[in-house]
Amino acid sequence: MIERKLLEKLEFESEDIDYIIKCDKRYGSKISPLSSEFMKSEKSENERRAFSSELVQKAVDTAPDFDNPYILRLLFWLYCIPYAKEHYKKKNISEEIFFDTMKDLSCKTHECKEVFGKTGIYYPYFYLHFGCVYFALGRLQFCIDTYAHDTYSSGGYVINKGDRIYSCHIPSGDRLTEEKCMQSLQRAYEFFKPELKGNILPVICTSWLLYPPYIERVFPKGSNMEKFAKLFDITGQYETGRRFTECERIFGVAFEGSTENFPCDNSLRRNMIEYMNSGRLSGHGIGIILYDGIKREIVR
Repeated sequence: MIERKLLEKLEFESEDIDYIIKCDKRYGSKISPLSSEFMKSEKSENERRAFSSELVQKAVDTAPDFDNPYILRLLFWLYCIPYAKEHYKKKNISEEIFFDTMKDLSCKTHECKEVFGKTGIYYPYFYLHFGCVYFALGRLQFCIDTYAHDTYSSGGYVINKGDRIYSCHIPSGDRLTEEKCMQSLQRAYEFFKPELKGNILPVICTSWLLYPPYIERVFPKGSNMEKFAKLFDITGQYETGRRFTECERIFGVAFEGSTENFPCDNSLRRNMIEYMNSGRLSGHGIGIILYDGIKREIVR
C-alpha cells in the first residue's frame, strides 16, 4: 500500500493524500503489479513510452466505470517509486535529488485538479523520471541528451551533432525567477562536472517558453517568463498549429477552440487571448545555454 509519509514527502496536499489512500485501498492491489512489470522491464527508452502508455491504460481499465481515470494513472506511477528509488541509488544519486525529482507527481496532480477538477495525472511523461533520466536540481530538471542539430558555437565553445548535451525541463511549481534558474545551472554544473569538457555545461531546452512570437507579443516586458527566455540563445522554432496546450499552464483550462471563457485578469492572459484571437499559431522554441561553472555566468 502507498504510505501517507511518502505522499507527505512528495508534498501532496492533505485532501489529496486522503483521497489517494482511499482509492489505493480499493484499486491498488490490481495496479501495483502493472507498475512492477513496467519498472522491471528491460525495454529501451524509446520502447518505454509506448509500454508505459499500454500499462497505464490497463490501470485505468481496472475500474472502467470509475469517474476519475486520472487517479488510477497516479496510482500506477506512485507504485513505481520504490523501484525508481533503487535505480537512483545504484547510480549514487542522493535521496534529496531523487525525492525532489519525484515531487513532479504532486505538481502534475495540482495541474490536473486545476484543468479537470479531479485529483490525479493526465500527463504521460513520467517514464523519463522513473527510468532514472531526469534529475531535479533546484528549480529546473536536467537529463543527459545527444545534440541532434547543426553545429553550434559561441565564445569559442563548439557543439557538434552527436555531442553530449544536457536537456532542461521546466516543471510547474515555484516562480521561474532568473536567480533560481542560475542557481539550478550551478547545481547542474556541479552534478555533471566529472563528465564535462572544460568548465562549460551545455544546456538545450525546447519549450513554448522559448517560442519567439510569444517572447515578442505575449510575455509581459520584464516578467520572469521574458527573463527566462533571454537566458537562452534561441537557435530554432517550430509551429504546432492551433493546439495551444500551454493554455493549461497560463489559464488553468484546456483549449477547445475558443478563448471566450478564459480568465483575463493579468497582462499575460490578456496578451495571450489577443494573440490567439488574431489567428496566430502556437509553437515551441529551441534554445541553448553555455554555462561557465567557474565564472558562474552564461557564455555569450
